[in-house]
Amino acid sequence: MMQFESAPTVVYCEALTDGLYVESPEEIDAYRRAFDHLKGFALSTRATVGRLRELMP
Repeated sequence: MMQFESAPTVVYCEALTDGLYVESPEEIDAYRRAFDHLKGFALSTRATVGRLRELMP
């Protein structure tokens, strides 16, 4: 999701061989809700750093 001060918000969805720009306000709201939902599962910055350190050899 790309938000600009002087232009409308745009969502860019990247695929293996192509990409899609979403500009419809209704569709952007759906992406915003999905992103907000996923943020609820994210680790904190500190926990992320700790987890990455655990995964490094």
